[in-house]
Amino acid sequence: MSPSIQPDSDHFRTLQDGPEVEIKIRGSIFRARACHVVTETVARQRLDASRKRYHDASHHCWAMRLGTTEDPFERVDDDGEPAQTAGLPILRPMQREGLLQSLVLVVRWFGGTKLGTGGLVRAYGESAQRALDAAGRRTCWREEQLDLQVDYADLLRLLSDWGPCP
Repeated sequence: MSPSIQPDSDHFRTLQDGPEVEIKIRGSIFRARACHVVTETVARQRLDASRKRYHDASHHCWAMRLGTTEDPFERVDDDGEPAQTAGLPILRPMQREGLLQSLVLVVRWFGGTKLGTGGLVRAYGESAQRALDAAGRRTCWREEQLDLQVDYADLLRLLSDWGPCP
């Protein structure tokens, strides 16, 4: 995380769509991509598109983080892999960086050799980290529009309290 911009209620870090990255481990192929998504609906559309594109893959595992820095909305899916061996390892680097409005998808083609739970955790975690490393970052600022109704006399007092504009 950038030391100059820490997440708070005014802003957060998110991704720019990254390229696909691929690693091979003992015959299995892991292809990962990190994406910017604004809503769960958009994330699910991206997941559906990936399932259609890579219909021959064994597993489509993913993690998403939406919501706010104060109340993140997180979802993961192991897609048939042993419990907590895919989705959570994908989510952890996203949590470490404090990323929101983000989706990381890792598609696996089984190569014939079982990796064991530890091997799967490492493979999915490494795939996710590489996808995140390949994606750009950006800071999103929250904006709010205020409509104020004040008497003219109060407006003058309000403006004088603020001082001159820079």
